[in-house]
Amino acid sequence: MLDRVFARLQSEWEAAGKAAMFAGLRSFLSGEDERGFAEAGAAVGLSEGAARVTVHRLRQQYRTLLREEILQTLDDPARV
Repeated sequence: MLDRVFARLQSEWEAAGKAAMFAGLRSFLSGEDERGFAEAGAAVGLSEGAARVTVHRLRQQYRTLLREEILQTLDDPARV
């Protein structure tokens, strides 16, 4: 399920013309990125603040897509 959500998220970013930005920031989704926001942002052409906001939005979008996937497995949406 998580792989499907990640693939959907990646597809959406690619469709929006942000494939390189997604590739540069996706490791923040799993918490595996040891770089700071300044370094990660610089790698994709963003300031530290813009990188923080972009990662926040990326996480929100991931959460929304994950919720949608979970909803498809339940007979009662209130159980999410």
